[in-house]
Amino acid sequence: MVAPVDAKSTAADIARFVQRAIEFKDAVKRGETNTPQARAAQRRYGNYFDEFSGKKRRRRIEEIEYISRHGDIVDAVRQWRRRTLKSGKKIFKDAYVDLGVQARGVVREIYEVKTSCERQALYTAIGQVVVHDASPDGDCKRFLVLPDGEAIPEDVTRALTRADISLIRFTLQEDKIRLSTTST
Repeated sequence: MVAPVDAKSTAADIARFVQRAIEFKDAVKRGETNTPQARAAQRRYGNYFDEFSGKKRRRRIEEIEYISRHGDIVDAVRQWRRRTLKSGKKIFKDAYVDLGVQARGVVREIYEVKTSCERQALYTAIGQVVVHDASPDGDCKRFLVLPDGEAIPEDVTRALTRADISLIRFTLQEDKIRLSTTST
């Protein structure tokens, strides 16, 4: 499923999917996806890449269907961060980090996106930014990107403050994603 049929954002969702498919096919034709450099770039601290957004299905006792905007939110953070990116810094992502910023090969910022403020999602997000902060001097800025309007339990808020993890909140508005920074 590429897009919900009855949503206002259907045309934009389909256009975004088609554009991504065109870009990927062009890269394959040019041989850009099967070079030693391309394979190396896909490893840890590789270049930014889009994440999945769209409808997913999986089976448990019953079929669960849901819409994921995670990839769109990560991309909105990338676009927001890119606007103020200074020379010598590079945006990256990998299997463990939704988005990061490096300078001279050292991780300087880590962003973890969660589409829910449920405790388990928050615990996971905190663990991810702490574990993958590989800065030798402890100078890495850590951010959680969470849905606006969902409460964060007080004990988790205190933990975020102690761990010096900042918050960015997002709001989904049809095909747009709005970001706002806030303190923990």
